[in-house]
Amino acid sequence: MISLSQPDEPFDIVISEDITFTVRPLDTFGMALAQEQAKTMMERLETSASDMISVGLVPKREIDLTNEVEKNTYFQRFLIAALAENHIVSWTGVDCDVDVENAKSLVVGLFPIGEIFYHQFTKAHFERLRAKKDCGTAQNGTSAAVPIIVEDAAKPEQSAPTGSQD
Repeated sequence: MISLSQPDEPFDIVISEDITFTVRPLDTFGMALAQEQAKTMMERLETSASDMISVGLVPKREIDLTNEVEKNTYFQRFLIAALAENHIVSWTGVDCDVDVENAKSLVVGLFPIGEIFYHQFTKAHFERLRAKKDCGTAQNGTSAAVPIIVEDAAKPEQSAPTGSQD
């Protein structure tokens, strides 16, 4: 069971002993927006990489977008950056000593900060959604079809018959 009364207040994510991000809660719109932004960045990367190669310039890093693993990795990087730009409202432990428009993207671009941010941020989202009130499964629910492993264990109640019986 989920709770429909999800908090709207920013909360903290501890990245490391010294670094904490304060973030706005994630919702479906926020994730969809970040995914679209990452998709747009992928399209730009594909265009710019082919443009650079066509005029004889070599990118700083070899880019092989025909490799699905590499392509997915770039998408993940862009998704994390978009989530950071859209949801981080403040931080502690980050000395932003340069005046950069996308400073949040730069910070989460540092390994392992981006990975920790992504996992902690999405984990917090799912934990807030899962407001379980009851634990366990009903005997006539999904566990009713599970075979008995221990012979002298109590047998589950039979579920009600379904459909018509002729």
